[in-house]
Order: sequence, then structure tokens, then C-alpha cells
Amino acid sequence: GKLAAMSEMEKRKGRVLEQNLGSFQVQLRTKIKMNYYQLWLLDRQIEVQQRTLSLLNELVQNMQSHVMINRMRQADLFTIQAEVASEKSNLSEMYSKRSNLQNVVNSLLGRNDFTLAIRTDSTLPSSALVLSEIQLSDKVRQANPSLIAMDRMKEMNEAEITAANRELFPDVMLQ
Repeated sequence: GKLAAMSEMEKRKGRVLEQNLGSFQVQLRTKIKMNYYQLWLLDRQIEVQQRTLSLLNELVQNMQSHVMINRMRQADLFTIQAEVASEKSNLSEMYSKRSNLQNVVNSLLGRNDFTLAIRTDSTLPSSALVLSEIQLSDKVRQANPSLIAMDRMKEMNEAEITAANRELFPDVMLQ
């Protein structure tokens, strides 16, 4: 009677706690994936910045000969050299951001050694995934521990109601 209802309620409470753990794991994976994507994006920005810097350096080299023969003003050369210095500063700032993001990913992964470098591929694999709305909602429902925890919480509440209703009936002892 009452004890069975109470034990059933506690069992269901345990299932809810398991789903809360699953929800935490999904959140952790999401944080790792998001930070890794930001790291990947920053690496692509660094690549673009490096190409821009090399192009600007080539332009400075080409312009120096034009300035020497008075085909171009020296002020234009100084402007581009200032732009090169600015781009170098931006590049060093990006490297600093990359180091910080790498430390965040390492800490999320539980690594104690933050000197390990994280490599990112320059191209992302494309995935052609075509799902119907019903298939997508089924996948979300199965993969999302928060939704499963809500269902289990509903079951636990129903078990608590059943246990409370059994408390209304007096215990009958027969001798």
C-alpha cells in the first residue's frame, strides 16, 4: 500500500535526477562545441588576416620603388605602412583571443595541461541531412534530456498524488 507507493515515487525521483545529469552533459557538450566553433572561426580570421598582411607588405615593397622615382607620394606609402602596423596589432590580438579560447576548451575538456595546442581543420565537412518535421521532432525528443526529465517529472508527480491519496485511507490491522 503506502510503502509501495512511496518507494515508487522515490524510484521515479531517481529517474528524474538521472535525466538532470543527462541535461548537464548535453549542456557541457554544447559549450565545448560552441567554443570549438569559435576557435575554428578565429583560426579562419587569423588566416585571412595573415593573407591581408602579406598582401599589404607586398604593396609596400612595390610602392617603395615608385616613391623613389617620384611616381607616388611618400604620404601614401606611410599610410599603408601604418595600416600594416595596425593589421599586425590586430593579428597579435587575435592570437591572444585564440589562446584564451583554447584555454576555455581545455578547461571544459578537463585538461590540466593548457599548453596542448588545439588544431582546427580549415574546411568543415558538409553533411546533407534531410529530415521530415516528424523525424526531426522525434530526434529532438530522444536526444534532449530536459524533455525526458519533464516527462519523468510528470510521472513522479502522478506517483506522489497516488501516494498522497493512499494516505487518506486508514491503515487496517487485522489480528
